[in-house]
Amino acid sequence: MAPKSCAKLRCLQCDKKIVRFDNNVRWSSKVDYIFVRNYNTYPEKLKDGLEKADGYASYACQCKWISVNEQTKLEDLDHLKWHCAGH
Repeated sequence: MAPKSCAKLRCLQCDKKIVRFDNNVRWSSKVDYIFVRNYNTYPEKLKDGLEKADGYASYACQCKWISVNEQTKLEDLDHLKWHCAGH
């Protein structure tokens, strides 16, 4: 069974929708708070902060960003205040 992620994640801190890139990319080391804050509502611009990385998926709200390469539960990521906004 393939892992799945919620398509309606939302951040409780900045109240923004989580943008997901699941096509073998991770956030570049150049990405910072100002970058994700400025471009969260422009996913095409956010792509400029991604680099190819097999097996990775990347997520960002307006205040946090993360790249993962294994199945991860939100409960295990204390620094993220993300939740499902409902289906």
